Parts: sequence; structure tokens; C-alpha cells
Amino acid sequence: MKLGTKLIVYLVATVILVMMVHGYLSIRQDKENIYREIRVGMRGLTRAVHAALTDLYGDDQNLEGTQEFIDKVGSRGNIHGLIVYDTSGNRVAVSASLKDIRAFPDLDPEPVFQIDPGPVLEDGKELDGYIQGSKQPIYYRVEPIFNSDRQLVGAFILA
Repeated sequence: MKLGTKLIVYLVATVILVMMVHGYLSIRQDKENIYREIRVGMRGLTRAVHAALTDLYGDDQNLEGTQEFIDKVGSRGNIHGLIVYDTSGNRVAVSASLKDIRAFPDLDPEPVFQIDPGPVLEDGKELDGYIQGSKQPIYYRVEPIFNSDRQLVGAFILA
């Protein structure tokens, strides 16, 4: 093989390798940006849900109103569902989107039910993360529910 041909082969191989590495890093960065945007959006949404649940569940212990509210929120856009827990960690309300798998056939509710609200119920500080669903990752936030006297009365998961 001639020297010119060898140089062209090495140059082409180097360019392909650089393009592959750049593509990988670009996809990884895009994924991180998407996750960051999801976290920011969910943080704002959970603040609004928290305000409503403070009135419905925190002060009034209105289980019927709480259930009606989370059913409406839990079926919107890309929200997988909501679960409300009492201070003992018992589920007191579960959104219809998590109970009726026919409503969201592509989303498995089981990973959401496996999220433990215990740490939030113990220290009263929010928690967030990702769990792997059957087809895609699910971002979740666990937030404490306080009454108007700032006493912890439960927690909720928004996934």
C-alpha cells in the first residue's frame, strides 16, 4: 500500500473515531439537559400540588377532596400519577392513573408504588430521583405535607 493511501486510511479512521466520540458525548449532554429541565418543571409543579394538598389534606383531612384533586392532576400531560401518604406511611389516596393501567398502558405503576416515603416522613425534607420504568425512566418527587401550623401530616409522591 502506498504512503498516501495509508495516510488517507488513518485520517478517515481518525475522523470517524472523533465523530463517534463527539456523537456519544453530545447525546449524553442532551440527556442530562432533558433531565435537568424535567427536574426544574417538576419542582414548580410540586409546589403547586403542595399548596393544594396543604389545604385539602393538611388542614381539613378531606380525603374525598384529596382523591378528586389527585385524580385530576394525575391524568394530565406527562404526569404518571400521585400518591398521598399519612404520617405512618400508609397510602390514603392514589391517583386513578396509577390504579387503572388501561389509562396509561405504556407506563407500569409498580415502580411508583415501590418508592419509599419514609425518609421524607422522618425528616420532613423533600426527596427526588429517577426510577427505571419498564420502557423509560420515571422522575419522581416526594414532598412532605404540612398543615397550616407547620406540623407534618403526611407526604405525597408525584411521578
